[in-house]
Amino acid sequence: MKKLSLYVVTILVLLVVVGTTATSVSAQGPSTTPTPVGTQKAVRLEAARSVAAKIFDNHFLNRLNALRAKISANDRLGSEAKQALLGKVDAEITWFTSKKAEIATAITIAELRTIVKDARARFQNIAKEVRLLYIARGFVVSLEKVITNLENNIIAKIERKLTELSNNGVDVSAERALVAKAKAEIVEAKSELALTKNSVTFEEAKKHVEAAKGHVKGARQGLKDCLVSLKNKI
Repeated sequence: MKKLSLYVVTILVLLVVVGTTATSVSAQGPSTTPTPVGTQKAVRLEAARSVAAKIFDNHFLNRLNALRAKISANDRLGSEAKQALLGKVDAEITWFTSKKAEIATAITIAELRTIVKDARARFQNIAKEVRLLYIARGFVVSLEKVITNLENNIIAKIERKLTELSNNGVDVSAERALVAKAKAEIVEAKSELALTKNSVTFEEAKKHVEAAKGHVKGARQGLKDCLVSLKNKI
């Protein structure tokens, strides 16, 4: 992002001095006839438009399309999460495409400078937001794997042991209650993770991820307490 900022600042300077360059080139020609002021302004404006268009293509739209391709190719994201991110990126591509069209109707270099500055500010914000959302989705996938392990391995093994002890006449009602509590925590964790799939801001996604982590922690603690209790009965 720092490189982009330096590049855009440089381009904004070029938008100011491009007229000087165009005038110098004209002055070096064989003709001694002065170039009309109106023609000079038109040349400068057209050169500035060309520079602005390249900024939009190379540093805004191309990067957004590259981000879109990266999200599409990520197999760690669920279908709903992927579609949510793609929808956000597509909306930005539409906005930048529309903003780029304003270049053709700008009648002063000052207008072009404003168009580029507005686009630059929006790109920095959306790039940060989408990147953070992308990170949040990664946390969701990681937590889902933890939950799957708790359900399919740890809880399943504990329940088999509880059944075995119960069949041998051991009272395991307290331990079953702890497992039931852990399962309830997992249900809540899953609900929070499901809500992140429709989150459109990082703060919203972060809130649900943190809540899910809290429930997973509660489930783990419940299972740990259950194992400690079982040690006295085995």
